[in-house]
Amino acid sequence: MLNTHRTMTNTKEKTNKIQTGPVLIYSRQGGFTLMEIMVSTAIFAIVAVAMLSLFNYVLKINRKTEALRQASQGMRNFVEVLVKEIRNGQIDYYVANGQTYTAGLGPCQPPSNIVNANVSITDGASTYASKENKLGIINNENVQECFYLADDQTPPVYAGANKFDSLAISNRPVKNLMMMKAGVVLAQVLNPPNFSVKKLMFLIRPICDPYTYGPRATPPGQGCTDYGSNYPKMQPSVTMFIHFEVTLPTKEVVPIYYQTTVSTNQYDIPSPSP
Repeated sequence: MLNTHRTMTNTKEKTNKIQTGPVLIYSRQGGFTLMEIMVSTAIFAIVAVAMLSLFNYVLKINRKTEALRQASQGMRNFVEVLVKEIRNGQIDYYVANGQTYTAGLGPCQPPSNIVNANVSITDGASTYASKENKLGIINNENVQECFYLADDQTPPVYAGANKFDSLAISNRPVKNLMMMKAGVVLAQVLNPPNFSVKKLMFLIRPICDPYTYGPRATPPGQGCTDYGSNYPKMQPSVTMFIHFEVTLPTKEVVPIYYQTTVSTNQYDIPSPSP
């Protein structure tokens, strides 16, 4: 009986050890499925592409803005040459002492109905038309200059009378704003290489000589026919209309329009009686 009791006790102890021993708990490990990884990767790729596209767009806009700023500054720089010459000099009407026409320079010439220079002014003709693509200037050093529209040839050729845009008289596209100076053999192209002048127009007022007056051949004291055979009593000014096309570093072609009015600084315009 004693042995049997001990055996039952041992068995109960063993049973208790089995029941009271550590309990193993099996749990599912955390992680992503293949489908979740693929969906996450696709979303990340879409967002990354969108961000890169936005960055490239902003960068392109910034580059274009900077290029336009530089183009506008370049335009002002070379147009300022013309503005400065007008403001500090005077418009050349090719009239000497109200008596004779003086020699012109390049495309800038005395009235077309006067065959030769240095002939008596008898008809009161105006030097300029109502619209011009050329302008004669006498600068502050008393040197003749001529600004005019030219084509795209090398060297550029004057566009011709009444040719303000599109094709020159040579059937070549207009492109260049030129400056010819007395005593200098070659005319100078004012616009930078990436600028094309698509339209150039000068409105010159008055269109005949206001600087001098005196007896003329027939009748004495005759003025300009465009001003009722009187003398224009106004300070000369020039209104410029210029249409540029600029090729940016991005290879884009951008139009720029420029308009300004400049008057000379010479205020001693005579006012003779009619």
